[in-house]
Amino acid sequence: MAEHYNVKYDDALTGIRRVLAAISRELLEGNKVVLHHFGRFETRTKAEHAVTTFGKRYIVPEHSYIHFKPYSDLIFYGNIFYK
Repeated sequence: MAEHYNVKYDDALTGIRRVLAAISRELLEGNKVVLHHFGRFETRTKAEHAVTTFGKRYIVPEHSYIHFKPYSDLIFYGNIFYK
């Protein structure tokens, strides 16, 4: 894709890494990140809960995770390929 836009691979990779670092920084500060016509990233907290795996019960402590909500048109266009 970088070649299609006449961008060097290393420059494209650097740009992608910078965008992801900026998103990560905002999420670590507790902010939501909205990318217009792409989607929304936010952190959520999952309460402590128990899981059972192979007959053994484990307690999973409370933890945060990243949630991504895609833009509605992105869902539509993504599903075109699965019909």
